[in-house]
Amino acid sequence: MKLSSRARGQIAQLKIELEANSKGYIISRPSVDCYYDILIDTVKSLVRAQIKFCNRKTSGNKQNLELRLDNHGTKRIFYTKTMVDWILVFLPLKNVILKFEKNKFHRRKTITINLTREKSPNFYKKYIW
Repeated sequence: MKLSSRARGQIAQLKIELEANSKGYIISRPSVDCYYDILIDTVKSLVRAQIKFCNRKTSGNKQNLELRLDNHGTKRIFYTKTMVDWILVFLPLKNVILKFEKNKFHRRKTITINLTREKSPNFYKKYIW
């Protein structure tokens, strides 16, 4: 059974909220539509986080996943450092959550996540939250 985009997003959000809770962080959800999905109170700061679910393999290399960052419904959106602070990504293939900070996603369409090459700058273990 293939999950809908909405179901995948809800799974990612629940996984991320559980992880944040285990770290002692407080989660808040915005009451209006905005560019971030949750606010995370880390005690040191408030962080605006966008949540993603990623299991899309790239067409050229099956050891890579492609995280799409340029679509939001029918609007074209490129996340900028003024919109969100982190993009938190649930990878079901590895059952981990990755954290990408502003310098990694600012105005980018995609992030290619490498699953096997440790020397790759985008090796998934470098970003585990």
